Amino acid sequence: MLGPLHLVENIQEDKQQHKPPQPLNIGPNEMAKEYMRSDQREGIDVIKDMCVYTAIELAAQPDIRRGLKKHI
Repeated sequence: MLGPLHLVENIQEDKQQHKPPQPLNIGPNEMAKEYMRSDQREGIDVIKDMCVYTAIELAAQPDIRRGLKKHI
């Protein structure tokens, strides 16, 4: 996963200057099980919650919003 500063630099430069490291050799469901709460039954529930959380956090960042508006 990219850090926030690298993500902002990629957006400002309008190219993928920084690339995330290669993921581990496990599937998304296996990885999600590590973060599962008692009210979640499957890994996909964790992934959905993480997507919503990430979208909210990214939308709150002015530099990211400015960079993405150029492409909408």
